[in-house]
This record gives sequence, C-alpha cells and structure tokens, in this order.
Amino acid sequence: MALRLNDFVVCGEIFNTSYYSVHGWLGLRGRDQIIQLQLTGNCAADLAGWHFRFEAQGAKEDPRSSPADLTQLNNFAWQQVGPTGLMTVTNDVDAETPSNTVRKMPAVAAPARLYLEWHSQNGRVVLDLINPKIELLEFNDLAANPAGPPRHRADTDDELFDEDPAYEDGPGEELDTAALGGDAAWDEEDEDHDDEPSWLNEENEEEDPFDLLPDSLKEQFDEAASQTDRALELDQNGIESPCWWADDEDKSDATRELDLIDECLERGEGERLSDLFDGPLRLPRPDQLSTDGEAEPVLKTLLAALARCGVSLAICHHFTPRQAYRLLIEEICVEERADRELQGTQSVQTFMTSEYCRQCEEEFEREYQEYERRRKERGEGSGDDIPF
Repeated sequence: MALRLNDFVVCGEIFNTSYYSVHGWLGLRGRDQIIQLQLTGNCAADLAGWHFRFEAQGAKEDPRSSPADLTQLNNFAWQQVGPTGLMTVTNDVDAETPSNTVRKMPAVAAPARLYLEWHSQNGRVVLDLINPKIELLEFNDLAANPAGPPRHRADTDDELFDEDPAYEDGPGEELDTAALGGDAAWDEEDEDHDDEPSWLNEENEEEDPFDLLPDSLKEQFDEAASQTDRALELDQNGIESPCWWADDEDKSDATRELDLIDECLERGEGERLSDLFDGPLRLPRPDQLSTDGEAEPVLKTLLAALARCGVSLAICHHFTPRQAYRLLIEEICVEERADRELQGTQSVQTFMTSEYCRQCEEEFEREYQEYERRRKERGEGSGDDIPF
C-alpha cells in the first residue's frame, strides 16, 4: 500500500538533469518542513532531462492541514532516498502501472496530471496531482550530456578551467564588484561596522542577499537553527543547560536520535548490508542479466530494500544499471556495514559508484592537475603547502 502525499504537497521543484538522478524538494501544506528528494533513477521519457517547478491546484486557497492529516506524516523521513518509480505528466495514469513503463508527453496545452512515484524509507510513496501548474525551467539531453548541463562559473580567476567549454564564461570575463557595492564600502571602517556591505554585517547574517534559496527552504533552516539554539541554551525549566547534560527523559526525540547516531558512529560496528533485510529478496545473479532492461527493475528492487534500511546508492554517469547491480551484489552489500538501530530514523547512509569508478578517478585527477597547473601559472604555491 502506498503512502499518498496528494493532500499535503502544495508545490515543489524537481531536477532530472543528470543521469540516473532525481532530486529536489516538495513544499507541504501547513508545515515549514520540506521534503528533500535524493532518488536514484530517471523520470519517464516525457520528463527525463527536465528541471521543472510545479504548484498544486488551489495551493493558496487553504494553507492549512488538520492535525489528523498531519499525523499521517509521523515517522516520515524528510530526506527521501531510494529508486524512482513512474514519474510522468499524463492524462491517464493507472496506479498499478509498472514503474518502468514509459509514457509520452500528451498533446495538450495544460497537463491534466502530474504523477510522481518512488520507493523510500517509508515504502512506496505517490504524489498524484490533478491539473497542476508546471513550469519547465531547463532541459539537458541525458544521452548527450549524462554528467549534467554545462556548469556555470562565478568568475575566471579562482574557479577551474577558464578555457573549458563546460563552463559558460566568456574569455577574460571578471567578477563585477560594482554589483556587490564596489570597493567603496571597504574604504573606511568604524567601530559599529556601519560601512560594511550588508551581506557581511552580523546583524543581517540571516539574510540571503542573492536570493539563492527558496523561501520554504530558508524558513526550514532558520527553524532548525532556532530549535538547536534553544536545546543548547535551556532545559525544560528554562534554566541554561546544554542538552547533553539533561536527563534522557528530558531530551527531545530529535536529540535522542542524534545521540543514537553518535553512539552508532563511535561504536563503528554495524552489520553487513545483506544481513539487514527482513527476508530473502530472491534476486538473480548479475551474470543472469544480459541487458540493462533486464537489470533495471531488479536493481530498483534491491535499492528499494536498501532504502527501507536508510541506505542509498548514487550512480555516476559511467555506470549502467547492470554494472551498478553487480557492484551492489558483489561488493557493497557484502563488504559495507550499517546499523540496524538507525532504521526508522532520519539517518541516511549513501554509497557512490564514483568511489569504485576508474573513469571518475581519472576525471578527478585531470581536473586536479589542471587546477595545479593554473595555480603555478598565477605564481601561487602548491595546494599542498601549509598556509602559515
């Protein structure tokens, strides 16, 4: 049975601009907390390669959810990891349609339905919105650019590869200091720091001067920081007392969860990933799968089981589904370990195929050597030099 988020989600932003990766966030009705998505897989053909935003119909009419509704999200993992299911824009979605079914974008002016499905720590999760507003922001051809769209650079002096076409800066382009207030703000100083740019003034440090974060995400960060400050400063009687000095019965659930994570990390034992599953998965051996089409549904079955244990796999653009499945079966699930006690908590343990990928290692080495070459051209010391 699926956990359905239709009544809770009012807006969101989804990125599938890199190979086998769907990430983004979902805004909830009546909550500052957002859902973060870090999923393994691609959207269906109509949404694959797209970065888009959406808003549910009537999202602004009633911003509240009843307490009874919100209790359905108890024990919900706010960072959702696991494999993608069917993610599509369509006029007709059968809830029981297999997740790997590919559907084409319908020839209508306004999509009648946005259907997003994935498998996570909470099992199968579905978001099914009727007549949402959808804004397509950016497209990347995943076949031509599996690593993602060209990366944008802040300036040409400090970032890597001025001449690399993957970075969209013109030759000789410099950072516009005038846009940040120029040098005038640095000419004089006083004890009150009135002359500092606003984005360096401690009184304004909570601001996001470049407006890089969505409001809901900024509010979530602010609330999390406030809760941490309160936990550190006050005990249940309002007396200043670090939370780790308080009795266990006085600690919040979040604090106890952090203590559990710390304890598991310090102990450093855990169990093999293959021993964490509730029962046998009955998966085929990698050499029994001859194509990526055969391997992908089996890979996602294994990823869904790992997600229930709070474990995810990030797949680089060099690995095919067959290769990723073999890596999980032969290496990660039998060699790596995790803690059973952390299942059902907000803890996530992520493994990456890039750590086993020779091509990723070679790309990193080339970038590092180019970086060192450019430092020497500018007359700077080695990046390994001690800076004092």
